[in-house]
Amino acid sequence: MRDMPGRYCWSCERRRPNERFSRRSGRQGVCRDCYRAGPLELAHRQAVRNIDRALGYGEFIPRRHRSLVERYLTHANERTRVYAALVIARDAEARRENARQQREEELAFEEMVARDRDAAVAMSEMARLDTDRPSDDDLPF
Repeated sequence: MRDMPGRYCWSCERRRPNERFSRRSGRQGVCRDCYRAGPLELAHRQAVRNIDRALGYGEFIPRRHRSLVERYLTHANERTRVYAALVIARDAEARRENARQQREEELAFEEMVARDRDAAVAMSEMARLDTDRPSDDDLPF
């Protein structure tokens, strides 16, 4: 299989033909359209990519990456600060929801174990009553 022609722009995450890259923009790995967005926009896009990469493309921020994401709360660009705060809030909500679901599953499991224990006690009680009753061989007639 042949590689696709052109180059990859990390900013718009597309493969573009070589003609869409200039000498200046190509050094940064962005196409001309993204290069025209300006250095502040490119810095914001890079910060968003770094935050998303810290998530591991999941919903939880791993403990080892939490400080990296929290560092963006003091970023110079306000859009980046807002995005970092949003990601941290989403992480907190997902962790609360996960903890709630775990508590519900534990309660359901404990109820199931209690039901099974009660059923086992009832079965052993019935077996004990069956052994106390005389069998047909023990009847005098």
